[in-house]
Amino acid sequence: MYKHILVAVGHKPDLTTLKSAVAIAMEVGARVTALHVGNPAAHFAGPATGAPSATRITIEAHGCTVADRSRRVLDEAQCQGEVQIRRLRSCDASLGQVIADAARELGADLVIVGSNDPGWFRLYLQNTQKDVVRRCPMPVLVITPPCLPKAQHAKASSNCLSPSSQRGGSPVHHESNH
Repeated sequence: MYKHILVAVGHKPDLTTLKSAVAIAMEVGARVTALHVGNPAAHFAGPATGAPSATRITIEAHGCTVADRSRRVLDEAQCQGEVQIRRLRSCDASLGQVIADAARELGADLVIVGSNDPGWFRLYLQNTQKDVVRRCPMPVLVITPPCLPKAQHAKASSNCLSPSSQRGGSPVHHESNH
């Protein structure tokens, strides 16, 4: 099946996508490369001195934090793999391009990316997942996070049962046509 899985890891501290990738890798005997792509602002230099800016230092430190957390997940699961950090260069078109290029260079045969909540605000942002799917020649698995607010809403709506269900009848959900 799969021998090498590349998983894109971001800034979320729970690393749900990485943990899912590790579970898949352990099941099929694959190794994992956790890839974090740094922000393009990381390339800006300080004023006139050429010294790294505070923004660049902060972003690099954040990348190291993500890499350390990713390494711990791999180690705790005893999963064979590595962690890499790459930068989004100004000449790169997108995060998706960096991820696809890394997958090709590393010989990955499966790419796993996480999916964000597709809220209205996300419509205005770059859709990294679609970009990765479009650019990768190998299969891409998009992992969606558990949606607690949606699950809580579904549970709350199941409490709106008809009186007959409370007497042992079949449950009926009441819906309004507003």
